[in-house]
Amino acid sequence: MNILDIVYRNILPPESLREKRRNDQVNHISSAIDTILNTPSPPKILTDDDIQETIREIMNEKVQTPSIRGITCKDDCSLLLEKDSIIMSVPLLKFGLELATVFEEKLTSTALCFIADASSGLGTKMLGEIVSSCGAELVSYV
Repeated sequence: MNILDIVYRNILPPESLREKRRNDQVNHISSAIDTILNTPSPPKILTDDDIQETIREIMNEKVQTPSIRGITCKDDCSLLLEKDSIIMSVPLLKFGLELATVFEEKLTSTALCFIADASSGLGTKMLGEIVSSCGAELVSYV
């Protein structure tokens, strides 16, 4: 029991004391709830599998992509992404390199399809060599 409680007991009538205690409790609980709601939760750290899944979502035009919330550089630089009100932390370098690899593969296959269409069969041997050197598969229709 604190000193103010003893003073209030001697000064206030029981009904007023009960009302005061009730208001103090309500204020204390409201303050605690506000603190909890306004404290941001720590971001979810993505694993390698989560990173791959996020990249697949970015490449899928039918799925809403996560939005970038910022970059933190405490120990290692991380990219903060938000999706469905969940903040995720992704290692910036690893995520950037894997995303670049996926984009490069997509651009390479698109460019090779364009070259194949534009050549109209005139440079089949050259195109086959380019495709083989890129490590992609070649499908030819005769």
